[in-house]
Amino acid sequence: MNKVNLDSDPRKIRELLQRDGYILVKNILDKATLERLISAFDLPQTKQDSGDFLKRKSIPNAVHLIPLLSDIVCEPNIVKLMNMVFDNQSYCFTSHSDIHMNNVTGWHKDDGRGLYFEGLDDYSKSDFCQVYKIGIYLQDASHSGGLTIKPGSHKTGYSKLFGLNVNSSHSELYLPSMLGDIVIFDVRITHKGDSLDKTNLLWRLLRKLGIVKEKKLDYERLSFFFTYGLQNKYTKIFAQKNMERQLRQLGSSSSKIMPAELNKKLKEAGICSYF
Repeated sequence: MNKVNLDSDPRKIRELLQRDGYILVKNILDKATLERLISAFDLPQTKQDSGDFLKRKSIPNAVHLIPLLSDIVCEPNIVKLMNMVFDNQSYCFTSHSDIHMNNVTGWHKDDGRGLYFEGLDDYSKSDFCQVYKIGIYLQDASHSGGLTIKPGSHKTGYSKLFGLNVNSSHSELYLPSMLGDIVIFDVRITHKGDSLDKTNLLWRLLRKLGIVKEKKLDYERLSFFFTYGLQNKYTKIFAQKNMERQLRQLGSSSSKIMPAELNKKLKEAGICSYF
């Protein structure tokens, strides 16, 4: 398992991300930062009615709706780590950000099945496609409730099964994380949002048909995700397509204009943005 920390060799961090598509970073966030992040889940913005969108299990464009999340996106240790990830090359905040509440997903990639890299046919294999999602889990996820991935699947794209595009057949790996840890993973990697069963394609189909009931978690599962990318065409298209997706899901309740405080923090950290 690719465990690293802020004292790890930056070359090792980059090599692991390039080879396997993920790292688990230990003890990067302090208690005060975690408490601020957890408090976001009790704000009115996370509880107001949002129609049928995922029954309020997920809120896209979160940093545009909840100002205190700007502190998390630009948290000094995370910025220091991302400087190492990108070898001090120019990188950008994509404006993708989601908070999740008791949300469980099956196997998927965060490439929109290619839509988020529209027109870039080489994105699944190019070493210049470096768009990384940062995931923070706000509970003990040492055994469940965290992230399960298929290492190396960020470079294999999709395979065919009965004429359908499916996710890769790489072996799966659960990433046990604790409060204060974060995960960083390539948006092209095959992953799912929980280690528990009943998240496969057949089960989801039966749920949509009403044959089985929606899975209920017996514990609180809170998480926050946002995305940085190397400043190039891959990250730019990803940012544009994800903003379109976020605004579409939220309707008129949000904007793609960067909040002034976040824009200021990003500039101070030397990080670019597209909005």
